[in-house]
Amino acid sequence: MRYLSYILALLAGAALSLEGAIYGELGKTIGQLETSFYNFFMGSIIIGLLWLFFGKGKLSYTVEAPK
Repeated sequence: MRYLSYILALLAGAALSLEGAIYGELGKTIGQLETSFYNFFMGSIIIGLLWLFFGKGKLSYTVEAPK
């Protein structure tokens, strides 16, 4: 299990490098603001799907948390 964590961390780091290169080139083509919007939009969709299928918490508890 420990080695799997190392491999996943290595793949995540490589994916971040690849993502930066892709969005850098996309920014030259369609613009930096549009590229940022696309990046955050796709990230929101992915995290929303992960939350929908794998989320175990209750989002309504956020309003009940102490300030």
